[in-house]
Amino acid sequence: MTHADFIGGSDAGVIMGKDEKALARFGRKSKVKALQSIFSRELIVQLGLVPEDLNRRWYETRRIA
Repeated sequence: MTHADFIGGSDAGVIMGKDEKALARFGRKSKVKALQSIFSRELIVQLGLVPEDLNRRWYETRRIA
């Protein structure tokens, strides 16, 4: 387990509080973190990360021209 597997004091306050908007933000943030963790172990995701910098530079040069 890592530090990211636990909730902090401020997160606990949001969970136990009455601010529905803050709770919704917390839920979205937690869902994104969970999905990133799951997909980061997938080979196809790892293969897609390799050319990201090259693809970004190529797109930027084409966009300018």
